[in-house]
Amino acid sequence: MRIVRTIASSALTLGMILCVSATIYSQGTNLGTLRGTVTDPNGAVIPNAAVKITDQTTGLSRDVTTDADGNYEATALKAGTYKISVAASGFKTAEVDAVVKGSDVVRADVHTEVGAQSENVLITGAEAGVIEKEQPVISGTLNNRQLIEIPRDSRDIYEFLYLNPDITQGPNGDGSFKFIGGQSYGASFSLDSQRTNGGIFGEPTSSQPSLESIGELTVLSKNFTAEYSGIANIRIDTKRGGNAYHGSLFYNNKNDALAAWSVQDKNAEAAFLPTADTPEFPKSRFNLNEVGGSLTGPLPKLGHKTFFLLSYERRWDLNVVQLRSSQVPTSLILNGNFNAIAANSRPTVNAAVLPLLTPDELANNTIVTGGTRRWLSIPTRLLNPIALNMMNGFYPHTNPATPFNATNGRLRSFVRNVPGLLTRDLATLRIDHDFSERNKLFAVYTFQDNPGNRRTLAVSPLPAYGLLSQHQTNHTLSLSFTHLFSNSLVNEARGGFNVQNLFRRGNQSNGDYLANIGFNAGEIATIGSILGPDLLDTAGPLRVTMAPFTGVGNGGRSINRSLDQHLATFGDSITWLRGNHSIKAGADFVKNQAVDGFAATRGQPRGFLNYGTSMTAYSNFLLGLPPPSVTYVNGASRRGDRCGPPAVRATRRTSLQPSRPQGPSTPHAARR
Repeated sequence: MRIVRTIASSALTLGMILCVSATIYSQGTNLGTLRGTVTDPNGAVIPNAAVKITDQTTGLSRDVTTDADGNYEATALKAGTYKISVAASGFKTAEVDAVVKGSDVVRADVHTEVGAQSENVLITGAEAGVIEKEQPVISGTLNNRQLIEIPRDSRDIYEFLYLNPDITQGPNGDGSFKFIGGQSYGASFSLDSQRTNGGIFGEPTSSQPSLESIGELTVLSKNFTAEYSGIANIRIDTKRGGNAYHGSLFYNNKNDALAAWSVQDKNAEAAFLPTADTPEFPKSRFNLNEVGGSLTGPLPKLGHKTFFLLSYERRWDLNVVQLRSSQVPTSLILNGNFNAIAANSRPTVNAAVLPLLTPDELANNTIVTGGTRRWLSIPTRLLNPIALNMMNGFYPHTNPATPFNATNGRLRSFVRNVPGLLTRDLATLRIDHDFSERNKLFAVYTFQDNPGNRRTLAVSPLPAYGLLSQHQTNHTLSLSFTHLFSNSLVNEARGGFNVQNLFRRGNQSNGDYLANIGFNAGEIATIGSILGPDLLDTAGPLRVTMAPFTGVGNGGRSINRSLDQHLATFGDSITWLRGNHSIKAGADFVKNQAVDGFAATRGQPRGFLNYGTSMTAYSNFLLGLPPPSVTYVNGASRRGDRCGPPAVRATRRTSLQPSRPQGPSTPHAARR
């Protein structure tokens, strides 16, 4: 009893603390119920019959007695197979098996035979009476054996949701779900009764155990009671250890060796021309390797009442990001040669540059078309080294014969693969302990570490900027303590936490990028004095728009973004059986705290040089002329503030002035 009082006191204290800043949700229990009626061969009920319900996994049992109407009921049962043994004076001992899945209420009626109690009779399903779920909930459950043996191409547990006819894939094919037409954030996800919905978008976090350690996947899709929330209820339960040791090992590989070509790949291959760095068409490649295992059994020296599950797996996911774009420039114009551009689309010569041109340059490098002097090619001596470094260092050099649009210099088709790698370490530990027939405890801890880079480019579609790096960790702890005050009064207290920390960033800082394209330390410091010195150390480049083709983007909201979601829950459910009636009451307190750091990259925190989107804007950029406008964030939004005040922006417009053609010029962003 001291154990009970201690845990009850702790649960009450935790509940009071969480109530201060928590929200009440319906989460529900994962414990099931067995009930039935014991009758003699003539169909008369047998009162006061002794019913023993034995857990086939652990060998532990519970004793109940039929009431005056011959009914028995056992609540708070963990998912598994149970043997129901009925003994009554003047009748043979009858045994029947029943399977409890998740929170099911299962009915198992038992018909006995006249004889001595020492005689046993095994009742088959047909003889035992109807064995079925009593509640009107429409649900589907897959057990561990089915999850392992069903043909599949993924070990992601949520992929199995599509076996339910009420669940379809989201419109973007990005792993989101639709439940009976509703979005995934309308559903409730849980792992061993611990809520795993994210705090920002309401979708499931990546908290999921290895497939080896999952006991059941249950989807409550219709008619479930108020005990369970959401338009659907998706519940994952880890399997329990038993009174015998069992283990598993696995290796899983999926690669592109036998994968069919996509229509997009075939079309891109037909338009592909080789280059020195890409001699062959970059067909999509992938190679997924997963290895791991699990072990379950009793913990020795603990009275055969403590059982464990331990699982671990590691994943290596080698994949590529395939870039497809029609806005990449032809390599013919990277160095300021516009001979291949249509005559009326060639850039005009800026009036401020005309006095710097020699007679030979006027004759050989420019042409007058329709009364306008236009560039054929910009003299090498006038090209700005920083602009050249940017164009030749970060823009792809394609085969000069690759078809392009002569009006805007864009390639008609650009395809390039950028290799990436994600790894994942996933471990789960579960402990089940029965203090007595009336007091039971289980604890489950799942850990995931997921570093690597893949899926999106820091600055798309320019491959030289590389993929975004990410590091994600997940910690999930689920606790449940069940106390039977009597066979008709049961209480379950549960709680835990779910923590997901995710950080994505570009592969180089703004300061490194500026240094790579040719700015010296003094110029970088000057830029930092305007933008803010700390913004030189954040990932992501200076944004530049300077041509009718793709410019240098700022990397988007994920170029330097944290996305952390922390949940803490406490819940309690009490069930009271009174004759033919049952009363269930309870509440769940959820504290859901989330931080989304995309506000730190809103606006233009690292500066925006806007030359325009014409071919003339491109020639002015190559010459190092100052842009018509510069925008930068003068006071950045607070990091992680989703709904805070908008960033304060300072915009300065300038007249075009020629820079020194003999050396790199400091862009106007670095001048007050």
